[in-house]
Amino acid sequence: MTALMLICALALSSQDAIADPEETATAEIPAGVAEAASNYATSISNYVQQTNANEADGRFQVLGPETLAMAIHDPILATMIYGDAPAGEYTMEIRATYFELTDAEASTRMLCEPGLPSTMVDQPVEDANGHELTFRGCWGGAIDEETGALTGGVIYQMNSGPHYVQYQAMITGPDEAGVRERLSVLEPAVGQLAARTVFVPAGE
Repeated sequence: MTALMLICALALSSQDAIADPEETATAEIPAGVAEAASNYATSISNYVQQTNANEADGRFQVLGPETLAMAIHDPILATMIYGDAPAGEYTMEIRATYFELTDAEASTRMLCEPGLPSTMVDQPVEDANGHELTFRGCWGGAIDEETGALTGGVIYQMNSGPHYVQYQAMITGPDEAGVRERLSVLEPAVGQLAARTVFVPAGE
């Protein structure tokens, strides 16, 4: 199974509210939101490429950088126009991390670990260049004790030996159901990032 097939299959059955792309395409988009979604997708694309250049040490490559913003645009737009229910203000964030895991770091890194309830998928995949990686997808959440704000996140993690890449989508807001629903809409964006990422063995 390729990484893309696995990621497309990872609609994660625990999430019920997956946005319909056709509904998003025909929805009435408020003035300025379409431009904001396009700008945010471009900024995330640039950020991922820069983070890859700064952190991956040449061991991971993001394919098709010229079309990356377009690939993640629709989930971002769908999240922005999700609606008012449950009511409240919500924010979204996408992060990228590349690192080589050392024994000293193992206890300090936020990892998708095998065998935990939060790890929904754990299996080998092949990237687009035919290199085998371990893929894990996990969910988590936290509450800000001072403000009561809830944050839900999904991590797509791939590694070859000690070389790791993680893409994370997060939603913060006042209502658990609202966070969960919006996170399920945004989740395909990190799926696109993971599907376009390939491992580069030493010497290649």
